[in-house]
Amino acid sequence: MINVKTLGTVLLLAFSISVACADEVRRHTFDSDEIDRLDIDTNVGTLLIEHSDSGSIEVEVVIKAEDGRWSLSWFDDEPDLSKIDIESRIHAGELNLGLDADDVSADWVIRIPDLDRISIELAVGTVEIVDINSEFDIQVGVGTIDIETSRASTGRITASAGVGDTRVRGASDTESQRVLVSSDTSGSGDGDMDLSADVGVGDVRIALR
Repeated sequence: MINVKTLGTVLLLAFSISVACADEVRRHTFDSDEIDRLDIDTNVGTLLIEHSDSGSIEVEVVIKAEDGRWSLSWFDDEPDLSKIDIESRIHAGELNLGLDADDVSADWVIRIPDLDRISIELAVGTVEIVDINSEFDIQVGVGTIDIETSRASTGRITASAGVGDTRVRGASDTESQRVLVSSDTSGSGDGDMDLSADVGVGDVRIALR
């Protein structure tokens, strides 16, 4: 039969782990009138960028202890998620967003109007962009890139995977090349906003509508 002291230790352990692993949500809103470019630099997680007609750039980030990390808080330092937030800066019409913290991942949901340019650097994870007309420069180390955008606004398309697959649908002048495990696909839309998507290991999928 478990004694009171042992039960107390078990409950304290469970409480310590649950507190250490509790997610934190951060929300930020920026006036899009002074912003025409967006740059995001983050380490691990997911990014979903959707269209919004609100006149604002709305950012919601769920910050979590990195998946697969398990430790006892009194033997190993857990990230204090309550003290972590994204970094933001607006300079010369460009909004820079970033998260640089060890042992955490972040799930971003960003709602924006159409912008002149969107640049993303993500070390590990997925990038999904839906119904945004913009020039794109997307780079992922390990993961996937999914982009759905307008054929009317898109210019030259280049998609590259060092190890993985690339697919482009709805474009003209499409060319694909595979060399061993790498893949490159190019094509064109009817506009002048170029789209570049590169992944080190993973897949790139682009659809023009």
